[in-house]
Amino acid sequence: MASVHSAAKRGYLNIIRRQLLERPDIDLNALDERSCTLLHIASREGHAQIVEYLLQLKDSGFNVDIQLTDQDGQTALQLAEKSGHQAIVKLLGDFNKQMENERVVKELQESVAAMEEREKASAVLIKDSEMTKHRLKIDVESRCRLVEELRATKEELSQAQTLLGHANDSISVKSKEEFAFREEKTAMQLEISTMKGLLQEYELTLGSHENQKSETSNTDEEHDLIIKTLTNKVNKSEEQLEKLKNELSRTKEKEKGLFETMVEVNNAKISMEKELCERKQKEETLMADLEEMRDYALKLLGEVSGDDEVVENLDEIIKQ
Repeated sequence: MASVHSAAKRGYLNIIRRQLLERPDIDLNALDERSCTLLHIASREGHAQIVEYLLQLKDSGFNVDIQLTDQDGQTALQLAEKSGHQAIVKLLGDFNKQMENERVVKELQESVAAMEEREKASAVLIKDSEMTKHRLKIDVESRCRLVEELRATKEELSQAQTLLGHANDSISVKSKEEFAFREEKTAMQLEISTMKGLLQEYELTLGSHENQKSETSNTDEEHDLIIKTLTNKVNKSEEQLEKLKNELSRTKEKEKGLFETMVEVNNAKISMEKELCERKQKEETLMADLEEMRDYALKLLGEVSGDDEVVENLDEIIKQ
């Protein structure tokens, strides 16, 4: 490297070119004993061709650092200015401006590319947020329908409970009526049994007096009238008993119908309560999903600038 530094000091451009051809991996930023690179030496000594050649190498992709400083903290441009080499000052100044312009252009291109990427990401987020808002709207509408169904089910359940109460009251009344019928039936049966006993007793008494021919015809007529009266009473009692049996049979049929109605109403009540429980569970699940989707949507929308109106609309939909 000492020979290259010496060639730069003496202005031997051809030697430097030959060294690069022989050793393409040569370090162009290598320092001499004064911490000077080839560019420092050529700029200080006023060798404009070598400076121009080194700048061309940098344009070609070689590693030539024009901002390195020597042991005194001076760059190649400052050394050229200090030595009064205006041509080299112009070369390095123009190259610095070119490098600065290229840096600015590159930063602008990177900024534009980043903005385009952000715009694409924003467009995707906006699209996702619109889709999310649409899904949320559908879910909210579905939830509203479910709430209406729950209200209708609650009303049906209330009506069923009222009907069940009426059915229980009716069954209680019918049970009381049935008990009264049974009491009346028992009393009628007892009365019939008593009348039959009296009739049998009278017939036995009448039979014991069959041989008594001395009795008058009026007594026979009286006996016949008593028998006929007792028989009529027995027949009427039996008719009333039959009516009571028929009435009791109809009461049992009604009771059976009411009992079946009560069973159906009770089953309907159980089914409605089960359905109501299931719908409540669905509503709780839907509300949890709705909150999760809202948080996700707000997270998406929060990354899109200027979309506060969408967030407010989303909150309004969820509040409804």
